[in-house]
Amino acid sequence: MRRRLMRFLQQTMQTCTVSCRNGGSCQFDRNGFQACVCPTGYTGYFCDESPCDQYPCVNVGTCVVDPTQSQDFRCNCANGFTGSTCGDKTFCNLPCFNGGSCQIEPRGDTCVCLPGYVGLNCEDNVCSPNPCLNGGSCAVSQPGFQMQSTYMCSCPKPYFGANCELLCSLQCQNGGSCTVLGGLPICACPAGYSATYCTVITACEQAPCLNGGTCNPDASYPDGYNCSCLPQFGGNNCDQTCTVSCQNGGSYVLL
Repeated sequence: MRRRLMRFLQQTMQTCTVSCRNGGSCQFDRNGFQACVCPTGYTGYFCDESPCDQYPCVNVGTCVVDPTQSQDFRCNCANGFTGSTCGDKTFCNLPCFNGGSCQIEPRGDTCVCLPGYVGLNCEDNVCSPNPCLNGGSCAVSQPGFQMQSTYMCSCPKPYFGANCELLCSLQCQNGGSCTVLGGLPICACPAGYSATYCTVITACEQAPCLNGGTCNPDASYPDGYNCSCLPQFGGNNCDQTCTVSCQNGGSYVLL
């Protein structure tokens, strides 16, 4: 008891000489040694260590010791950045042309282009210069892979293909014309004809001419044929009969 009293009297007569930093106070511990009592957020013998020593704030953010925060610090972020360590951007600095908009992405800013434009900065028009050959016209189509705009070519006959680069060159017969169906060239046959090259006559297969009439394939007619009728019959299919009573040896015909 006497020794403890003497130690207390010695401490009260001495001055605590440790230079504590950051608001720390020098005090004697129970064993009579001098030590710094640090405020919240600071550690070390001189209260000279803090979470800010590890430079947790990025993008030129400033670290401030703040005991009210869960990690005992907060970051004052520079303009254009936010987040607990200033790691999140609030601005997009990629130039986007032709009405494109800049979008912040984790892997880097990107431009979202209006339909018809492509490129890193939306600088390219998919239809300029015109990719369609042989007089084809270019039109913007719906965005495709990775939301990139694409185009479609309207090709004049007899051209086809993605860029109107192919010639429809089938040798179609009997007035047939080469056209494209499902991306492939075919012969469009007139009425009365069929087969790959319009070489098969189909107009007279059903014997449309009646009363002994003769069927003649003829693509100039709507049905692809005309009928040669016997004198007493007429009509498109020889289905009309002449009913006039001719006198004195006259004969009747349909005109």
